[in-house]
Amino acid sequence: MIRKYLQLATVASGLVVGAVHAAEPLQLDVILKPIAESGDIKRVQITEVVRGASGEAGHPLFQVPARVTTVMGQPYTDGDVSAHDDQGELSLTVTVDKAPPGYPVEMRTFTPKRAPRGAITLHYVADVADAMAPKKPGPSYDLRGTNGGFGGAPFTFLLVPTKEAAKVDVSWSWDLSALPAGSRGVTAQGEGNLQWQESPDEFETLFFLAGNVQAYAPSSSLFKAYWIGNPRFDVAAASAWSAKAFDALKTFFKQPNISSYTLLMRPYARPRDGGGATKAGFMLEYGVGQLSDASRRIMFTHEMVHHFIGMLDGESGVNAWYGEGLAEFYKIRIPLRQGLIDLPTAAREIAVMVDAYYTSPFVDLPFAEIGKRRWSDRSIQGVPYNRGFIYFVNLDTSIRKHSNGRRSLDDLVLAMLESRRTGHGYDERKWRELVKAELGAEGEDDFNRMLNGVLIEPPSDAFGPCFTKRTEKHPRPVLGFSEDSLLTEPRVIDGLVADSNAGRAGLANGDRIVRFTGATPRIAHSATNVLLDKDVHLVLERDGVRRDVSFSTEGPEVTEDYWDLSETISKKCVL
Repeated sequence: MIRKYLQLATVASGLVVGAVHAAEPLQLDVILKPIAESGDIKRVQITEVVRGASGEAGHPLFQVPARVTTVMGQPYTDGDVSAHDDQGELSLTVTVDKAPPGYPVEMRTFTPKRAPRGAITLHYVADVADAMAPKKPGPSYDLRGTNGGFGGAPFTFLLVPTKEAAKVDVSWSWDLSALPAGSRGVTAQGEGNLQWQESPDEFETLFFLAGNVQAYAPSSSLFKAYWIGNPRFDVAAASAWSAKAFDALKTFFKQPNISSYTLLMRPYARPRDGGGATKAGFMLEYGVGQLSDASRRIMFTHEMVHHFIGMLDGESGVNAWYGEGLAEFYKIRIPLRQGLIDLPTAAREIAVMVDAYYTSPFVDLPFAEIGKRRWSDRSIQGVPYNRGFIYFVNLDTSIRKHSNGRRSLDDLVLAMLESRRTGHGYDERKWRELVKAELGAEGEDDFNRMLNGVLIEPPSDAFGPCFTKRTEKHPRPVLGFSEDSLLTEPRVIDGLVADSNAGRAGLANGDRIVRFTGATPRIAHSATNVLLDKDVHLVLERDGVRRDVSFSTEGPEVTEDYWDLSETISKKCVL
């Protein structure tokens, strides 16, 4: 999908890419040499040898994102990259090609003044930011470090050929000679120097850590964890639990030959955990907030589900309901079935996800629009998670009833995976085909309604016999400014919506929040991180003057379903 972004960004910017010789193999030999200053890694020297990247003078030869959503790439300019080929020095001109408004990727291209000949050797340096320096939420591709370690992804700093290629032969090496003894380098592919073949998009989003890296990596487990910094949770306990969850997922999804899974972790200045998935792994940015151990482990399971089911072919923004929704669905079902969590823990997570669905201001926004606006409005990004979850809960219930308990959502998901393995499609068309075969026209109609934003109301027994459904109408809670304003020090009003009760109460971006009541921080995954009372009271400071401000958080009325767990829990209570 990243390669598709790169191609679309190239087309959108009006670039004419040089001649493509698809028959030639593409080979990248990469050596990374981290450089430490006063104990912290501040930059990394890159030596890159590229074979098979033939092109023409005046046409872009290499590219790297200048921006990926909110994440900025390395600010390379003319002269920052030294290039040589079989004929000697190869001068490169650097250009940033503006993408259309709202487009998630903006490209930086490198154009030779003459046609390259043979292997091309590149030398350049990428800067490493402090892991705890402020940043906007976004993918974890940028280079960040702490306590003698650093990590990120090649995507925002490594030059790659503009030439299309089905596969890339990768040689990935570490030069840790400038770091203290005991330093290590690890990627989602493994530890140390490695060679493998990869599709371009999977290679570019490969995450890594190097330097002072701690590890949970027993030889007996396919699940391995590496981290830099000092997580505020028991990493060993969380990793041991996650290894059991990974084994359960491997058995359920019937993929006994699945590769190992690597969890990489680095610190994050925001309260809520962040991160990004890649083939065979995940980069977790652990925040400063207090996420419960159970919620964090369930979140790890969500990310591991992606390792097995991936995302549907096609536009990721439009199809995100599938991968994110199933990850939300199975992050609870599989651990519960295996006894890794109990029913009350599952009930708490269900309550968070259900509430996120019904109270979302975009509950009725069609997925065609979500795909367009996903990267321009942060609050839309949770819709594929919560709406996908509710859709799959409702679909699972329908299948069980239609088949008198003989079949479930599991059967359709496994059929999709088999279709992918056998080359018969892994896209919306195939999903429609399976749903229609299972439930007839009614199943396809429900699917269309979900895509179009029609409210989903699962039946009372959607979560089993020990849950009771109730329905209430209440105002949608609306804060009116970024919830991080209340969660991140220093607390300052940001992201103010002028046409909101907070805006009309006289708040302004930049106001310092001295103290507040009526808003309770609650660190959660894929849901709001602040619970609101009917009114919020703030003590603000602006230009040295303090004042009290109060405003109502009651927005438009919403109809919300709740499923309450019975006080008497039976052993027959299954989801």
